Amino acid sequence: MADPNSINYISFDKEENTATVFGVLSVSLPGRFELMDSEKAKQKYPSDFRPPVLLTEINGTTDIGFHYLKEDALSNDKVEDVTESLRSIIKRMYPTNKFYAQDVIESQNTKVGYFEYTNPSNNLFYSTFITPIDEKTLIGSLNCPAKAKLQWKDKALEMLKSFMDETLIEQIEEVYR
Repeated sequence: MADPNSINYISFDKEENTATVFGVLSVSLPGRFELMDSEKAKQKYPSDFRPPVLLTEINGTTDIGFHYLKEDALSNDKVEDVTESLRSIIKRMYPTNKFYAQDVIESQNTKVGYFEYTNPSNNLFYSTFITPIDEKTLIGSLNCPAKAKLQWKDKALEMLKSFMDETLIEQIEEVYR
């Protein structure tokens, strides 16, 4: 297994249009994305709390960020509660945000909680997600200009449905060795 402690660990399969993030999450990308270089990431996301893995679409207007919180445990049965808590925090911090869908879905082999909103201060649409990977928390977001919301909303959901916890695959393979 790849080292999930490697901060910017990501590998791409351009032929399949997939990526493996932190060596533990396999995901089908919703377009042509590439790793955002560190200088651009610092400019676009000046906070020190920017996602350690940032992907950007070729045209640079749509981004996907991933955080792998190895210290924070998360199981499938807690995804709904944690999703609601995260949404509530964002709603309290940014009361002018307009919220849309919220749900917990089954991906390839794990649950994914998500919620969608637009932020009028930066005019962006967000699809924020959370999922347990190896019983730890993976959180992230796809963001795009609010005017492109309809173009990206369904693509974001398809991406979430493609999530696969690679550590579960390895555990199954280990049993059969």
